[in-house]
Amino acid sequence: MGLLQFILISYFSVCGFAYSELPQIESQPPLVITTEDQAQVSLYHYPGKNRRQPPIILFPEIGANHLVFDLPSSGGLAPYLSRKGRDVWVVEFRGPGSGPRDWSLDELLGYDLPQALDRVGIETKRKDFDLIGLGISGTILLEHLSSEPNPDPGVDKIILINTPSSTQAANLAVRSWAGKAPGLAEGDKSELIDLKKTCQAPAPWPAVPGTLFHLLFWGPIADEKTEAEICQTVFESIPPGTAQQLARWVETGILSSRDGKRNYLINLKNIRAPVLFLSGQLDNLAPPWEAEFAYRAISSEKKKIRIFGRANHYRKEYGHFDLILGPAAFHEVYPYLLDWLGKN
Repeated sequence: MGLLQFILISYFSVCGFAYSELPQIESQPPLVITTEDQAQVSLYHYPGKNRRQPPIILFPEIGANHLVFDLPSSGGLAPYLSRKGRDVWVVEFRGPGSGPRDWSLDELLGYDLPQALDRVGIETKRKDFDLIGLGISGTILLEHLSSEPNPDPGVDKIILINTPSSTQAANLAVRSWAGKAPGLAEGDKSELIDLKKTCQAPAPWPAVPGTLFHLLFWGPIADEKTEAEICQTVFESIPPGTAQQLARWVETGILSSRDGKRNYLINLKNIRAPVLFLSGQLDNLAPPWEAEFAYRAISSEKKKIRIFGRANHYRKEYGHFDLILGPAAFHEVYPYLLDWLGKN
């Protein structure tokens, strides 16, 4: 870490930093597209002045909406990139009330993702994109790009943030929480899993073992108000098909299609675009070794892993969502991400 960066971080830490003082960047009204299976996918656009560089497309974690990239209390990655001149699009996959009630990762791969990429291409008149996937959305990106006949079509650079590629090491943590969280107990996956309700049982702040926040974050986010904001505005329900698919992944360590006939992530060698893996040192869901698994499998000449935690001289330990919503993310993670996009 450079001396200037250290001084600035220390200054903001001591004096306090109000994100409300930043120039306000709001997305345009969402562009809603209807997929071939009649679901609705929303595209949120944060215009940037620099049109020479490719548009950046952000994909939220499963069970989260577009606000995971635009939460006022965290500064927001989407408006941050827009202020830096980049043209930003956030894809909000189908959710409750947006079409078919039940769906799995198969539908996101077969309909939502490719149609969203096509529409952003039409709107921007570009064929090249920088793609950023958070959590399992990054896993979906890996599968989509590695299964294409022509590797990395239209992709300039890829950033994967705490993206799992195998869940064997996370089994214990996930099972421990799932056994206590309403709607996630073994065998109870026939209904929508309401994450808004789940993250409030017990009260989410401060984060304690067995709660949703303990699984997704390393320690309290910032304060009770911020965590309540995340509970009420960021989390969305997970449908039965996706819950069952993820549960089987946790049990077997193998991600496959809903019917179990197609294994995902077996053609990662087809990926050749530059890839940056960002991991939280103490991520309970996607520990850093998972990035190493995918790192070794892809064929990209330009690829890098960066682990955020005190061992690498960062202010704090980082968990699953801390890289996006944590109190230090705006000053430590966002600039690193943007700098890598500009250099590669």
